[in-house]
Amino acid sequence: MVGELDLATSPVLIDTMSPVAAQDGDIDLDLAELTFIDSSGIRALLVLAEELGGHGHLILARPPESVLRTLRLIGIEQAENIQIST
Repeated sequence: MVGELDLATSPVLIDTMSPVAAQDGDIDLDLAELTFIDSSGIRALLVLAEELGGHGHLILARPPESVLRTLRLIGIEQAENIQIST
């Protein structure tokens, strides 16, 4: 992902990734170039994880420090099938 994951871009992420989430297997999102995430972006990640259900994990790979801090602050790893890979 490149740029910001916010109110304007989170629907695009959900629309793009929902068909992938309906299949078995993990989703690996490379966040290395993500510069900002807000509550809408976090909600989009949680929606994708929910759509994966028990048949895969949402792996948030290489988030920049500012994004990582936000993800950890809200406790996103408490979701059963979300993992952060640094």
